[in-house]
Amino acid sequence: MGTSTPPTLKSDPQGDPHGRAALVLMDSLIHALVDGGTLTDEQAVDIVVDAATVQAETEYKEQDAERLHDSLMMLDRIVAGLRTVSLKPSLV
Repeated sequence: MGTSTPPTLKSDPQGDPHGRAALVLMDSLIHALVDGGTLTDEQAVDIVVDAATVQAETEYKEQDAERLHDSLMMLDRIVAGLRTVSLKPSLV
């Protein structure tokens, strides 16, 4: 009997459906809080940056490194979106 190689983990660009739903919900909530004046743009960015920092500092198994990278990239896109929204001139 030969030894079997463990399956390799392929990165899914859409991510885990539950994790993806949680990120979309969180992103929508933060935008709603900014739009409603509860959070400033800077506070919203800080919240997501803090979340990314915690995620990056959490220890994961080596085989999860690619998924960790993908999750950090998603958080980075949320930060970029928040910064883009804050640069748009107010129409009021």
